[in-house]
Amino acid sequence: MMKYIQQFLKLLHSIGWRQFGMLTISGMVNAFGVTVFLAPVQLYDSGVSGTSMLLSQLTPESFSLSFFLLILNIPLFLYGLKKQGGIFTVCAIYCVMIYSVSAWLITDILPIDVNIASPLAEPICCCVPCSAA
Repeated sequence: MMKYIQQFLKLLHSIGWRQFGMLTISGMVNAFGVTVFLAPVQLYDSGVSGTSMLLSQLTPESFSLSFFLLILNIPLFLYGLKKQGGIFTVCAIYCVMIYSVSAWLITDILPIDVNIASPLAEPICCCVPCSAA
């Protein structure tokens, strides 16, 4: 067990703080774009993010966007570990965790009123945050 912990710590050290900083920013920007611009008007992103948005709107409120983001990405994490290796998987897990926590903070904790943006501005403005991430 100690061997695996030492390997994991070496892996974290090899990634670097700058990369973790960029992953943090991209996860937060993506969460902001999805939860503030896309989800309120029921526009869906592609891939796992869009599927998570759809499922969170079809299921009871106890199953949030954050929950589905984590659950639906588990098979991709395992596939990434097999095909790309540990560094890719650690970065992917970290970025999805930041995305999920940021989406949870925006939708459940912070009182953000998304009705301020006009209906025309929402589809235009969502492209910038989502594509930047």
